[in-house]
Amino acid sequence: MLHKRLGAIIMFVILLTTGCSVAESQSETESKEENKIEQTAPEKVEENEIALEKKEEEPVLDKQFYPPHFKVTDFAVRIDEQNKLSIRMNYLFDQELFEFLRTEQPEFYYAIEYPEAIHEMLGQPTSDFIRGETFSATGGQLNHSLEIEEQLPEDISENDLGWLRDEWTGYRLILSDQNQDAFHIFDDIFHYSKS
Repeated sequence: MLHKRLGAIIMFVILLTTGCSVAESQSETESKEENKIEQTAPEKVEENEIALEKKEEEPVLDKQFYPPHFKVTDFAVRIDEQNKLSIRMNYLFDQELFEFLRTEQPEFYYAIEYPEAIHEMLGQPTSDFIRGETFSATGGQLNHSLEIEEQLPEDISENDLGWLRDEWTGYRLILSDQNQDAFHIFDDIFHYSKS
């Protein structure tokens, strides 16, 4: 009987010491991790904090410019007597997008990507980037217009001019952020304005 008690006591001591050593090693590991965190260079911490602040400051534009919040209401292409290509696009913000733009004041841009034939005639794939609207805290309107003019080559044929006057498909609207990185592209503006 003494033998059984002695065995039980030895087993109890073994379990107790093993449990403590595991607990000690866990607390040692946690302590080492805390020391690593404390030993992080101050400039690294500052860089991380600045990056987080910038990320928090940047409004999320790509989630805002979708129907029904943004709608192209009209799109037209004209060519005058001096072979000047004029593109006009009317568009509308809903109240939710308008409030977002008014309160966040994000920097964003519009550009028109030309169909391949016009791209080749002009020697450029897109219009210049045009800065989007900024609104004061007290006002602004929901409907807007964008106008772009490009000079066509003087030696353009009458056939090409006729095609340009009649064919309004293939133009794409590019919406981009403050770095002029596209966050949304509307594929055929003319068809989009008719939907």
